[in-house]
Amino acid sequence: MQMLHCISQVQAEGGENQLADAFYVAQLMEKEYPEHYKTLCTVPVDYSDLGTDFYKFSKMSRHFTFR
Repeated sequence: MQMLHCISQVQAEGGENQLADAFYVAQLMEKEYPEHYKTLCTVPVDYSDLGTDFYKFSKMSRHFTFR
């Protein structure tokens, strides 16, 4: 299991926490937007991450949004 969070960059009203329920989102999309859901299941998305946490790094990968 992987839990992702998004750190708020601005003050905004909203949810009780910063975690997203991706399984729930996927279920809703499959039901309400089946063509968009199919696209997210079949078209890979490029991902890159550059940083300097403890050392400089550059990561690149390609994944489907839903699988």
